[in-house]
Amino acid sequence: MHRYTILFSIITLLFASQAAADVHVDGRIAWVAAKNADNTARFMGSLRFAAKPSVEEFRVLSDLGVQFFDYGRGRAGSRTVYPAKIPFDAIERLKELDFLVSVECARRRRTPPPLAQSRPQVEADLAWQVPAPGGGTLSGDGVIICDIDTGVNYLHSNFFQLSGETFAWLDVDMSGTLTVGDAVDLDADGVPDVGEDLRWHESNGTSQYGNNGSAYDTDLDFLYNDANGDASRDYGPPTFGEDDPCYGERIFLTDDANDDGVLDVGETLVALGQTRIRAIHNKDGTVHRRGVDLLDSELDTWGHGTQVSGIFGGGWVGLHSMSGIAPGIESLHIDYDYAGEPPFLLPIEASLAWAVGEGADVVIIEDGEWVWEYLDGSSNVEIMMSEYAANDSVIFIVPAGNLATGHMHTHFSSSAGEVLHADAAHSILWPCFLWRNPTSFTTLVVTPPGEVPVTMPADGTTVVTPSYRIYSNLSVSPRGTRRLDLRMTTNPEGGSVGGDWAFAFSGPNTELHGYFGENTFSWISSGYWVNGESEKHTVTWPATADSAITVTAYTVGGDGDIDSYSGWGPRIDGQPIVDIAAPGLIVYSASPWNPGDFSSFGGTSGAGPHVAGAAALLKELIPDLDNGLCRQYLRAGAGQDVYTDDPDRWGAGKLRIYSSIVGALTAVAETPPHPHLALGAYPNPFNPWTTIRFNLPVLGLTRLRIFDVTGREVWSLELNPSAPGWQEVTWDGRNREGRSVASGVYFAHVRQGGRYAACKLILVQ
Repeated sequence: MHRYTILFSIITLLFASQAAADVHVDGRIAWVAAKNADNTARFMGSLRFAAKPSVEEFRVLSDLGVQFFDYGRGRAGSRTVYPAKIPFDAIERLKELDFLVSVECARRRRTPPPLAQSRPQVEADLAWQVPAPGGGTLSGDGVIICDIDTGVNYLHSNFFQLSGETFAWLDVDMSGTLTVGDAVDLDADGVPDVGEDLRWHESNGTSQYGNNGSAYDTDLDFLYNDANGDASRDYGPPTFGEDDPCYGERIFLTDDANDDGVLDVGETLVALGQTRIRAIHNKDGTVHRRGVDLLDSELDTWGHGTQVSGIFGGGWVGLHSMSGIAPGIESLHIDYDYAGEPPFLLPIEASLAWAVGEGADVVIIEDGEWVWEYLDGSSNVEIMMSEYAANDSVIFIVPAGNLATGHMHTHFSSSAGEVLHADAAHSILWPCFLWRNPTSFTTLVVTPPGEVPVTMPADGTTVVTPSYRIYSNLSVSPRGTRRLDLRMTTNPEGGSVGGDWAFAFSGPNTELHGYFGENTFSWISSGYWVNGESEKHTVTWPATADSAITVTAYTVGGDGDIDSYSGWGPRIDGQPIVDIAAPGLIVYSASPWNPGDFSSFGGTSGAGPHVAGAAALLKELIPDLDNGLCRQYLRAGAGQDVYTDDPDRWGAGKLRIYSSIVGALTAVAETPPHPHLALGAYPNPFNPWTTIRFNLPVLGLTRLRIFDVTGREVWSLELNPSAPGWQEVTWDGRNREGRSVASGVYFAHVRQGGRYAACKLILVQ
């Protein structure tokens, strides 16, 4: 049955026969179910028992998929109300249990921030529930993402890691809510001492999404220790240095045990510590490192890189709504700079080499160029990317660019010619024409506004007319793309080049692509091609690289059609180039200007970091994952709907991280065993037990894990054998709690250091 059909059935049942049910079911649950069509199958709520519950009653509920927070395993409860994560599909069964009184939803209606909306939309929240090879669940832990961008505001709260410390909130006035004068018990003496004042930072940019501006919201605001009592958080040089946690007065989150968005008595404060930013490569080539001199690095003055970083790796799993896709990662940052003339972006080659040398697992390149580029994957930068992908297993994520509706691409026949209309504000034009046919036209004649036609020599020289200076040069890429570059200014330079520029071509007819840039352009130019303007073939460099996992964008809220601005393929040589689409407009992410605040962001620049975070989660799950496999798994898990029928716009479809993880686990499980581990099982199919046998080539800690087909770990065992050689472990078809699992397909994974193997198990009851 389709999941939306199932969901509709659940909602219908929730409204049906409520009066006849013995157990009260909160009416808000139907609303939450309707709003969670693309989210987790559980909701945060609570259960009230008729009496203090028994161990057996807890076991019955656990078997139905209910997850509790605060009762001890193996002992009865001490009260009647317990917070829990409750499956939507368990509601009807819960209503039949005579030991329950009511089922309620913990969440009141509130519009989530777009990042908190796009993250579950791409299934990151589900991916966070998948067991990680190193223990815990997936978060990107151990993975390094390098962002080639405008830098990062390393002082923002979202970029500090959990320190591992917890502290008590001292409710000094006994009000039951956080108020001025309350304290954080830093020395654990139970007394509010001088220097322990606790305040909260109200996160600007989130009020329109339900943040109460006069109170502390655990999932949107930040707590801090106002050590000097000046009612503001102090941070950064010269008062604070590299050794100070949070580079300033300490920041805390709340372990909101009942998930009500409010700091309650007894809830713990979770401290933040060092930055997750490992190093920053500045525009001048200097490198500043965490723990050494990171605070001497330049800050992000453009803002772009900070918001990108917040999407792919800001925040903390389960502790803050404004957390990104892979909050467990560490990051590197390369601050690029723009030149006033092509090539605009400097210096990508050196940046790539530095990123790989620093151990980057995933590199996201947040730029898109089209002026004077071949757009066929043949540039040195693109070849470097392919070599690093092949030789160093680096994964490259590149947004497709925002060129589609920018008026800056045309596709036409050379015999028809073309006209470029420039705005009066333009003082420089950089057109270029691309074609693939080796037998091409013989000459280009340009007619400037108000002047006579001029034949272009296309030899790297500049023609000077009474009013203009026109440079032209013809070149051929290593893959055979012809490119004719032009640069047009006034004579002398500095005046307006506004008006119509006509281009006439002689010789055999050829299909041409024309692109242009001008001195004021961004996503959209006020200039335009008159005859053949086209949104197709608008993927920008270096997303045109063979190794680039190329990302287009769709709007967060509607989860509908591709965004109009989003560049799309195919590539100039006809090769498919788009891999996947992800949420673009509008995402609220870490504000580059005010640490602790958030601001809007979007475009394919916002879509790219969603995929970079997804790649990090896959890399944590499969440490030897390379660029090709990452692309394969992302594409295999992509979601399709009524919009995603054009692969040139969507690639494989919409980013769905959990589905990609399930596919990856299945694919790994069906690969041949590692020659040195030789994993197998017998009998297989089995009932009720099977022996899993594998050969260990060396001594060392070894972990055997059993997954179900959704990627959830059901059982695991750590071995530290006294000698290498063949090992045998018997699995009796039970999970970690000792309960028998259902019939079906399971996967056994064994890992020792960098070696791993997997095999499929079939349990038949």
